[in-house]
Amino acid sequence: MIDCATTLNGRYWFNVIEQQMMTQTPGWMNSIDEMDDQEFQRWSYLLKQRTGMDVKYARKSFLTTGVRLRMRELGFTCYNDYYQHLLSGRKGKIEWTTLVDRLTIHETRFLRHPSSIELLVDVFLPKYLKNYLDGDHLQAWSVGCATGEESYTLAIELDDYLKRSHRHVYYGVVGSDISLPALAKARKGIYDARRIKNLSQQHIDRYLRKKENDQYQVDKALRERVCFNMLNLLEMDQDVIHKMDIVFCQNVLIYFDESLRYTILDELVQHINPGGLLVIGVGEALGWKNPHMQRLHGYDVLAYTKESSDE
Repeated sequence: MIDCATTLNGRYWFNVIEQQMMTQTPGWMNSIDEMDDQEFQRWSYLLKQRTGMDVKYARKSFLTTGVRLRMRELGFTCYNDYYQHLLSGRKGKIEWTTLVDRLTIHETRFLRHPSSIELLVDVFLPKYLKNYLDGDHLQAWSVGCATGEESYTLAIELDDYLKRSHRHVYYGVVGSDISLPALAKARKGIYDARRIKNLSQQHIDRYLRKKENDQYQVDKALRERVCFNMLNLLEMDQDVIHKMDIVFCQNVLIYFDESLRYTILDELVQHINPGGLLVIGVGEALGWKNPHMQRLHGYDVLAYTKESSDE
C-alpha cells in the first residue's frame, strides 16, 4: 500500500459555487485589480505545472475569484506579491496546499457511484478472491479521495462482502489526495446526514455512530482499516506505492488534458496486481488503451482488469 501519505478527486472545480461567490463578493474586492490575460496565463501555468490541472481561459473568472479571495484573507492586494509568497520556501509550500484546497470543492458522498460498487461486489470480488486463503491481504486505493467518502465506502463494502461470504481475508484501503485540509477531515471520518444518504440503514447502523447536530462518524474499527496520504498524481514515481488489488480513480482525470490522462492511467497500471481492478469515471478516458488492461464491457462503469500473470 501507499506509505501512509494525493490527487484531486471526489471533487469538481467550483462550477456551481463560483457564481454564488461572485454575487456575494464584498466591496474589498475592488481593492484588488481584475486579473488580466497575462496574469491569468502565469497563474494557470503555475497550477498546471504543479498539479497538472488544466484551467482554460473560459474558467478565468473561477481562477481569479479563488485567488483573490485567498489574497484577501492574507492581506495581499498585489498578485505578484502573493505569487512570490507561494514560491517562498516552506511557508510557500504550506500556503500552496491551502490555495489548492480553496480552488476545489469537496462535494462528494458515500456510495456516489452505485454501479461501480455493484461491479466490485457482484462481479469482481467473487472471481478475484476465489484462490485467496485465510490471512491473505486485499488492498484498495481511492485515488483523489477528497474528504474520504469513497475510501470509507470501499472499506464498508469490502468488510460487508467478506463477512457475508465468511472469508477471513485482511483488507486495507488507502485514500490519497492533493489537499491536506481535505485529508485532515477524512481522517476524522465525520459527515453530515446528506453525505451518507445513499447508504442503506443497515450499513449506517453497522459502520457509523450518530453524533450531535445530525452528524455521523465512521466507526473506529473501520477507520483503522483506512489510511489517508498526500499524493500529487504528477509525482507518483516519487512515492512508495505498493501493488494494489483495487483502484478507484473517478472524477479525477477530467481536470487534465487527454495526453496527461493517459500518462496517469498508464502509471496507475504499474501499481495494480495481476487480475486487479481499475475503475475510472465514465467518459473520462474512453480512448485509453493499455496492453496489460482488458475492458469490462456490459456494465454502466468504465472499468478494466489487469491481465493475470498466467495469461
